[in-house]
Amino acid sequence: MDQIDAPARAGQAEPVRVGQAGEDRPEEAKQEPEKGRVLTVFGRRFTLPGSRRSRIVLGTGLSIAGLFGFLPVLGFWMVPLGLLILSHELHVLRRTRRRWAVWQERRRRTGAQRGR
Repeated sequence: MDQIDAPARAGQAEPVRVGQAGEDRPEEAKQEPEKGRVLTVFGRRFTLPGSRRSRIVLGTGLSIAGLFGFLPVLGFWMVPLGLLILSHELHVLRRTRRRWAVWQERRRRTGAQRGR
């Protein structure tokens, strides 16, 4: 287990980490990726809020704001993004998203077999 020693000097801002004996790498090299829901869109990864309530509010807000896409600040792109975020929380949208993903993958594979 790691132990945290108190700062040796008054000017030292962070505590010094002391690892187990025989440890090869410092703690900074062993950082694990952030845990939580991650949304991947076109190869880019976005971390969703940790709270379920926050995700539902964010998805609903994007979907409703997207309906006013004719206004200068908002856009219609917000509707599918809001539905995508909501699909991680609501089973009806989740099933639809998974069916669409399976359909896309089958379509991609059949196109690759035909030589497209």
